[in-house]
Amino acid sequence: MYAYKSETPSLDFTYPLKSESIREMEKHTKFDAGEEKSHFNIISANYDDIMATVGYPDPELIATTAQKIAAEQMIARTEAEVADFGCGTGLVGQSMNKHGFKKITGIDCSEGMLEIAQDKQVYDSLTQHQLGGEQYMENFPNHLKNKFDFVTAGGLIEAQNFDEKVIQQMLFSLKKGGYMIFSAQYSYIGNFEYHETLLQLEKAGRIQFIEDFTFNRFDKLDKMIGKYTKTPAKIYVYKKTEGDSLIIAKNGGLRAPHKG
Repeated sequence: MYAYKSETPSLDFTYPLKSESIREMEKHTKFDAGEEKSHFNIISANYDDIMATVGYPDPELIATTAQKIAAEQMIARTEAEVADFGCGTGLVGQSMNKHGFKKITGIDCSEGMLEIAQDKQVYDSLTQHQLGGEQYMENFPNHLKNKFDFVTAGGLIEAQNFDEKVIQQMLFSLKKGGYMIFSAQYSYIGNFEYHETLLQLEKAGRIQFIEDFTFNRFDKLDKMIGKYTKTPAKIYVYKKTEGDSLIIAKNGGLRAPHKG
């Protein structure tokens, strides 16, 4: 059970926005690598209300994409195992549950976020864990390895503070043939660092590209507040095509397999 006592008051985010609410939204703009836990603890109290105000379609788009894949591949949604990486306050889990997925595990570094996710009562279990990092293989929890049909992530894979090891950990969690479905900021004028990681994994034969599609997030505001302004993003879907990803990663798995 998670019980975090937030020092941040709950605020009103209906229009017209008050100055104190605008200041709270501006807190979301930036954080330094290594400060994820404290940052998300601080913003957890008002996170859901802010997302509703600015426009955050990622959870619903991830869930409807998973539902479509489950139907196409004849995967029973009530039995499918789902790992929700960077689950935060549980918005993706809530949408997945609404679309028929009942076996959902949430992983996040922030106990403030996990407490709110817990209250939504859509997760089978919640694990507090800092994803990525230099010890990403050694520290990854055993109970999350090689068991999931889907790994989801809403807003976790981003240009700011991107850690390619998080994508490796998604593969650690998936069964062979499982799907990772995540949203990420997208640019029409160039690629972000995460694109290169995905391309390397494809070239190495570890994942198969299934689909992607573009949408806009944060498009409900009439003016920019902090990072919140109309922003292009994409849903990405990849299928895991390898066996034990942890063993492959230990052997330098981003490299293409030797032929000869």
